[in-house]
Amino acid sequence: MGLNVEESDLWTSSLATAKFVHTQRPFGTAFVIGQASLHEAIHNVGYRSDDRAPDYVVLGETQDYSFDEMTTAVRLIEKGAHFVATNPEPTGQSPLVRCRVVAHSRR
Repeated sequence: MGLNVEESDLWTSSLATAKFVHTQRPFGTAFVIGQASLHEAIHNVGYRSDDRAPDYVVLGETQDYSFDEMTTAVRLIEKGAHFVATNPEPTGQSPLVRCRVVAHSRR
């Protein structure tokens, strides 16, 4: 398209989610389900991974939703972890199960 854009000018749902959880609870813990970019963004704001008693369960887009990870996420939310999903749109360009569909199945 002829656009010259620097990487630092891009703002993704992963970066927005990482900033949100960090502003809510700086340097907290999270159980993250999603692509590597989401894990990286959460780590880069100072969050640590925790699959036992995290401050947040963060659900993003991925090609590999794992039954075991989803079961862990539900249990952690039931034990009090806050729940954040990165992508609320119901449809997209890919045939992937959308994050919104998975997030709404929790209700």
